[in-house]
Amino acid sequence: HVPLTNLSEQEAVHQLVKSREGIEWRLNTPVRYFAYPTGAFNQNIEGIVARSGYSAAFTVDFGRVSAESDVYAFERIPIFKSRLSLLNFYLRMEATPVAGLIQDVKRKVVSALGLRRHDDDGMN
Repeated sequence: HVPLTNLSEQEAVHQLVKSREGIEWRLNTPVRYFAYPTGAFNQNIEGIVARSGYSAAFTVDFGRVSAESDVYAFERIPIFKSRLSLLNFYLRMEATPVAGLIQDVKRKVVSALGLRRHDDDGMN
């Protein structure tokens, strides 16, 4: 997939709807969640994803989902396959409380400045 932020609204809707239809057809199950290609999104793309029928979307932002998380900008903890996958998973889970503190500070600063996350602010 190409970053949705590089497409017109019509092209983005087409990508979102047709890819979901193809996956649903192949798996014979509803697709309700979306992951932004390359992690690129903004407020407009969030709205398009919502209007295209997805219940939530995932970013590439590191962290745990919380009650304050935007359902169309969920954080996640990436896990990469290696000989140390279980250890890496454990360490990432243990580190997320620190990342959560950083996220909380970032949210407060963004809110105090009257900004929205990912509106071309370079705060990924």
